[in-house]
Amino acid sequence: QVTEIEPVAYFKRELPPGESWARPLPFSYPRERVVSLGEAPRVPRFVYSAHQWDWCGKSSLRSRLRDALGLLSHQYDGSIPQARVSVTENHELNQASLLAVSPSGRGSLCNRHLEAIADGCCVVMEWPTVQWPDAPRDSIECRYFRNEFEAVEIIEELLTCPDKAHAMALAGQALL
Repeated sequence: QVTEIEPVAYFKRELPPGESWARPLPFSYPRERVVSLGEAPRVPRFVYSAHQWDWCGKSSLRSRLRDALGLLSHQYDGSIPQARVSVTENHELNQASLLAVSPSGRGSLCNRHLEAIADGCCVVMEWPTVQWPDAPRDSIECRYFRNEFEAVEIIEELLTCPDKAHAMALAGQALL
């Protein structure tokens, strides 16, 4: 029996909140993929390109979020593709938008979040259910939402305050 040995590394990026039995490895993103942002904010528009999986029901957060954002797009400039988009199209949509709305994928930290940050968006992402090192901080490098109602409120706030969203996008890129 071995006692008093603590793990040195854990090869997953996430741990349940409050857990400290392992030290997750910090994430990184290729610097050459980070799009340079200028001084002025982008045109106030949002993009929601998260794929709607066939097995997701109408009560899933992704479905409710898509419906709520569809209503919001009548008032604000928003892009909500109805079908899965290519990687190139996703980057183009992100790079033309001030905000990217990004629910969690198969884990709280998904590549879609990192791509949107690298593409220069202020990311409005689902509140993580697990902790991860060097995570974006709410209202500093991103904004977090827990449900579709919070997401809509945050998006409306940031679209009317593009300088605030731009500052968070810059801070998010510095985090990468």
